[in-house]
Amino acid sequence: MKLYFYHLSKPLGEKPRIEVEECEVEEMRRSYQPIDGLPRFYFGCYVMKDEIGNLTGRNRDTLILTEKDTWKVSEIFKEKLHYEIEQYQNKIESLKKDVAKTYGLIDMVDDWRLENETH
Repeated sequence: MKLYFYHLSKPLGEKPRIEVEECEVEEMRRSYQPIDGLPRFYFGCYVMKDEIGNLTGRNRDTLILTEKDTWKVSEIFKEKLHYEIEQYQNKIESLKKDVAKTYGLIDMVDDWRLENETH
């Protein structure tokens, strides 16, 4: 049996890409055991069945399927990337609020100086 590994690679300074590898595996009760090894981007000795069809890996950037399905792969990766965009936008809004608070502190310092200046 084959498993198809799709990895969303975003190396610094390089063009992002989707890496694809297929591996021969032996199906066990709760996992798949590799026959000739697993892809270099997959950090495990075997694949648990509950990983199939779900993002996995340290950065949730690897997808494993039991059949080739480029549409499903693209939809799952796009969903992940839209979520990342949403998280970045939330951080930006939070940082904008922090900037506004800091400007308020500058105004407070100026007001304090004017109130406490001795002529």
